[in-house]
Amino acid sequence: MGLLDTLARQVGGNLLGAAGQPAFLAQLLQEAGGLPGLAQRFEQAGLGEVFGSWVGRGPNQRIDAAQLVTALGAENLDNLARRVGLDRNLIGAAMISVLPAVIDRLTPDGTLPKDTPQPQQLQEALSEAMKQAASAFFGRGNKAP
Repeated sequence: MGLLDTLARQVGGNLLGAAGQPAFLAQLLQEAGGLPGLAQRFEQAGLGEVFGSWVGRGPNQRIDAAQLVTALGAENLDNLARRVGLDRNLIGAAMISVLPAVIDRLTPDGTLPKDTPQPQQLQEALSEAMKQAASAFFGRGNKAP
């Protein structure tokens, strides 16, 4: 197992929670009514096109921290920050980096499933998204001149 795999599993485990405990992403999806409900939250925040890009087969549109707070709510982000023991701004930065990729991986055929993803599906999607984000961060795009 490589360094990026290990990092993704550790951070992903913190974001999803330990087995038997409510996990933030699973709880968020459950409270929102699954992926369709989460899509509705983004739509209500004026970000339906952004969320739709994550589900669709084209490139994922970016989201900024203010948009994330508008769509998910400051209280949800504060709860996650407390749960994993990190600063809310750090959690927000992590979420804007990985949430588009997680949604993209949970919707490989370009449509929203009716059922809430299982914890294993969330873990796999988050792990892959974290590896992608870490690879981009440590890759060519971030080398010093």
